[in-house]
Amino acid sequence: VTVPAATATTATTAVTAANAAAVNGSGGSAPTSSAAIKSWHKQLSSHERSSIIRAVTLLYRELQHLRNFGILNYTGFVKILKKHDKSLPTKRIGSIAQPLLDAMPFVTSAGDAE
Repeated sequence: VTVPAATATTATTAVTAANAAAVNGSGGSAPTSSAAIKSWHKQLSSHERSSIIRAVTLLYRELQHLRNFGILNYTGFVKILKKHDKSLPTKRIGSIAQPLLDAMPFVTSAGDAE
């Protein structure tokens, strides 16, 4: 999924503006308490808030697409291994490759998110 350059620039500008507001409003660090976050939130204009929300939403969607892509590739690879083992029963690699594949970070993190 490609993001139009204008949207990416707007989101980057909004996040940069939010970071600058956090630094200027809280003595050099981002707010951590709920009162500080509410105060910081009030300092942002509605345009900055909506830009940040759009940027976070876009990031979330992109991460979901990436997660789905990893799951799809894992499923396809497992099917290929099964097909290989069925076609060539003398050279089974599925039983060897399956534990290696299951140990990959993208597989274990995708399983945790479900």
